[in-house]
Amino acid sequence: MPASTKKALTIIQLLFRRMLFFFIYILDILVPKDKRLWVFPVGPNKQWSGNHREIFEIVKKEPNVKPVILLSEKDYGICSEDKKYTISLKTIDGIFNILRSSVIIIHHGTGDYYVKLANKKRIIFNVWHGIQLKGVGFTAPEAYSKKELRHLSKEVDNYNVVIVSSKIDRLAMSSSFNLPYSKIVITGLPRNDLLIKDHDQLPTDLKYIENELKKELNGRRLILYAPTFRKNHSGMYEFSDEDIEKLKRMLSKHSAVLGIRTHINRSIQFVLNENEFLDLSQNKYTETQVILRNADILITDYSSIWVDFLQRKRPIVGFCYDWDEYIHDRGLIYNYKHIFPGEITSNTKELMQALEQILSEGISEEYKTKYQNALLMFHEFDDGNASQRVVNKILEMQRLSK
Repeated sequence: MPASTKKALTIIQLLFRRMLFFFIYILDILVPKDKRLWVFPVGPNKQWSGNHREIFEIVKKEPNVKPVILLSEKDYGICSEDKKYTISLKTIDGIFNILRSSVIIIHHGTGDYYVKLANKKRIIFNVWHGIQLKGVGFTAPEAYSKKELRHLSKEVDNYNVVIVSSKIDRLAMSSSFNLPYSKIVITGLPRNDLLIKDHDQLPTDLKYIENELKKELNGRRLILYAPTFRKNHSGMYEFSDEDIEKLKRMLSKHSAVLGIRTHINRSIQFVLNENEFLDLSQNKYTETQVILRNADILITDYSSIWVDFLQRKRPIVGFCYDWDEYIHDRGLIYNYKHIFPGEITSNTKELMQALEQILSEGISEEYKTKYQNALLMFHEFDDGNASQRVVNKILEMQRLSK
């Protein structure tokens, strides 16, 4: 096909898409809303887990709410018992449901549901997907163009509410996304309810995942290594053969294993073929919180996973082997060395010394104090009821909108 024909077809497709989106936008103004209809769009990130999913578990038990999961693709690993709630967004039925919805619950942005809506007489509730530690948006303006920052400002204008875990998290969210305090509600993060629930309270599929993990652990202590991603690689340190042998001896001595879970956007870079190492990646264990429930020690770097893990009240070790490079590249909102609740190590020798100390003697009084301070700083609630608070807030907003 000639290049000129391809270009013409692209222009036609773009025009058709814009006309379709404009038509949907007008329909959204005209179509009456169903107060019972709450939709959970799962967009291009393909994540059905965390805050999004845990709120759904509460909502589907509400007698006066009709929850719908809107899928932009066919399969997101949704458990069989929840398939009955799913509809494809890219169908007339899917579009009709989102137009009729009175509540849309998102965990990234309005891109989760593709189409542009007028958002009249509707609540857009962003449950987000983490606690801000790194600079993003207006706390890292040098990483964005002026156009991108303008787009971000327009994006957050769509939200009625964004949730956070604490007062300081509220400040970070407000600063990062230029959000007024009136739109930010402290509920705690719903996904962390999973850290506190008993096994029998978990959804069926997560019970199965936890049982599978326990089989792999076979009574051994789990040291979880969960680094954040970098621009060009997984973030996981490339341990030398000598490092691996030393780790194996230490793990064997303490009846422990090292489980590795890289960021969802990256994969593990070497084959885990040793008995003392476990692959805990996303394709095996879809819900991070199930792993955190079973971890005895967490090793991480600049990832906010440790903020969630605070609610397990178990030891945390920092492994920041590229501190100067990372801080220069991404930046952090806080003075990291002041808020991090464990020892921050910079090489494998320091890391293994820190682990040996914890495995043999537990954590020192100094780090117990820092741990408690961090817990109070980042978690307003520690009761496992964040999901219910979110649902209660939405129901309250609906009552007040009468």
